[in-house]
Amino acid sequence: MIPFARASVELTPEAARAKIRARLGHLPRRMGSFAELALAGLLELPEPLPGCALILGTSTGPRAETRLALEDLGAGLALMPFGFIQSQIGVSLAALAAQCPGLARATTVFVSGSFWPEAEALAAGWLAEGLPQVFAGFVECRDAAAGISAWSCWQAKDC
Repeated sequence: MIPFARASVELTPEAARAKIRARLGHLPRRMGSFAELALAGLLELPEPLPGCALILGTSTGPRAETRLALEDLGAGLALMPFGFIQSQIGVSLAALAAQCPGLARATTVFVSGSFWPEAEALAAGWLAEGLPQVFAGFVECRDAAAGISAWSCWQAKDC
């Protein structure tokens, strides 16, 4: 199966925020760096069609946000609600879903090896069921300085 479109960006958190602001005209509130990196990559692809699907893959998840929450707990500080929320991968998926009107399905996939064979198989199944488009992104925040957001979009032949 050949993707309809592909995009891959390697960005610092500041560059991801700038890319989002440039595309959306604002920066959505209360997003952690993982969600921002994922959104910056998704915005590189064509506009989602109504009824599309999202697959968000990672091997680490929102590492920086989780590390900060654990450091606060280790220092005897109370866990702040937004710190906890940003450490949850589902929040990243919700931030992406906000850019996909009429989203039909969404899932997260944690992988230790290659994400793309699993994403392609899932996308093929969803397209065979009649969904018009499937976006799949693999997002890794390597450290506080940079991360990668690689995306593919598969589209039904009749779209």
